[in-house]
Amino acid sequence: MNANDEIDALFNSAGRESEAIEALDGAMKQLKAARGVKARLATFDAPQLKEGLMRRKGALGGGPS
Repeated sequence: MNANDEIDALFNSAGRESEAIEALDGAMKQLKAARGVKARLATFDAPQLKEGLMRRKGALGGGPS
């Protein structure tokens, strides 16, 4: 790779910085939301969670267990 090719490649990489930051920000928001959901799920008792899992399994097309 000559210097011109390397410079072009470096400018291309640097130009994608904002895109990468936006993607990372979106991923962090999803992770924070997932943590909040997990915390909320932790407030339910085992029978409620089991019932919810069974409803989810049925909604996803799974048969009875």
